[in-house]
Amino acid sequence: MRALSRLHREEHGVSAILVAMSSMALFGMMALVTDLGFLIINRRMIVRSVDSGVLAAAQSYATGEDDPEAMAQADAYASANEGGAIRDAYQALPLGLCNLPEISGLSVGCVTATYHVDQEMIFAPIIGIDDVRSVNWTATGIWGPAGAANPLPLELDLTSLLPCITEAEIGTTCAFWFDNTGSPASSWDVIDLRVPEGWGVAPDASCSDPGQKVREWIEDEDAAPLVELQNPPPTYSCRVTGVNQGNVWGPLEGQVGEIRFFPVNDPAQEIPGTHRKYAIVMFTPMKIEELLSGNEPAAYGSGLQSCEDETWSPTGPGSLVDLDLLTGSQSRPCPAGTDPDVLENLVISKKDKGKTTVYDLGVDYEFDATSHVVTWNRDENVPNVKIEFDWATAGACGVHQPDPNARCLIVSYPGPQVGGSLPGQGPDLPGALQAVGLAK
Repeated sequence: MRALSRLHREEHGVSAILVAMSSMALFGMMALVTDLGFLIINRRMIVRSVDSGVLAAAQSYATGEDDPEAMAQADAYASANEGGAIRDAYQALPLGLCNLPEISGLSVGCVTATYHVDQEMIFAPIIGIDDVRSVNWTATGIWGPAGAANPLPLELDLTSLLPCITEAEIGTTCAFWFDNTGSPASSWDVIDLRVPEGWGVAPDASCSDPGQKVREWIEDEDAAPLVELQNPPPTYSCRVTGVNQGNVWGPLEGQVGEIRFFPVNDPAQEIPGTHRKYAIVMFTPMKIEELLSGNEPAAYGSGLQSCEDETWSPTGPGSLVDLDLLTGSQSRPCPAGTDPDVLENLVISKKDKGKTTVYDLGVDYEFDATSHVVTWNRDENVPNVKIEFDWATAGACGVHQPDPNARCLIVSYPGPQVGGSLPGQGPDLPGALQAVGLAK
């Protein structure tokens, strides 16, 4: 009986040991389940925070901001997603200097940042694990010329665009003339964004009409297809014919005041002919300021006019006449106090006794093309010489003849803008639309 009683006492001791061991295991499991669960949650949150931060910094650099502004944006976005996020490291490299292996060959800048968040452990200290653990993440944001976008179906010619985006203040306007009766048609035109029917086509491909899709693409940028630039450039896009008030002009007037993305055409590479194709080399952001009819003088100016005047009587060498001040005849009026943008085809002559003498430029007289002043060289007095020339004042789109089918599109450069996708896969040209993303 005594032996049996002692055996029971020994079993009580074993039970205590088992309970203690079970408690330790239980606390360990609680630590793993609870603390590890929080670590996993915080890990996800810090990843999202750092990704947001470097993307915000990349966008700042893409729009021309410097390190202080970009770093502040990174901190703000990181903290917005995870209030306790603390920045540990930060480095930014501009376009051309970012040579990370994962973005090799792309024309991008990059910003790399590391943040951490501290987590207080609840149960882990009971089993000897530190009471605070740090969760960190490093990410790289990149920016560069967009290789894809949802643009307007309206190309702008690079040669006419460059003055608006290089060495000019933000907000400087530039104008593009559309005339579907000329060849080349215009300095801007309507293009087909359908893939593969109209965008990214072969140089010798046939073109078809996209119909009312053009109107949808103009009215709603989300309706426009996401189109990519080919590498190497250019990307050929078909010209859309038969544009009118219903499918283009009316919808475009509704976009005045909006910043939209335009494909840019290199005229030197476009394909002329019946199935005309524009050579798209980049996307550019532009604010649509105005759309003028080709019948409005504000668009085309005065139109080219012919002047004839016989009021000047030079009295020897050094006699002067300012052509801008001549009045001319009723049938062939002269500038009469204006400063014409075009003055050409100057002829000075004298008819006397049935004989007409045409005076030679550089011999009988000199002409200053800037001031429009004529200086007489001959050592003789000539009463009432005849002066003839063509002149015009320019409208917003230069000098043209009025045309109800033409349109003058006035836009302004809003400065660097972020949009589209595939950063660095577009050419690094002035005014190119910028895209941002995460380095993989």
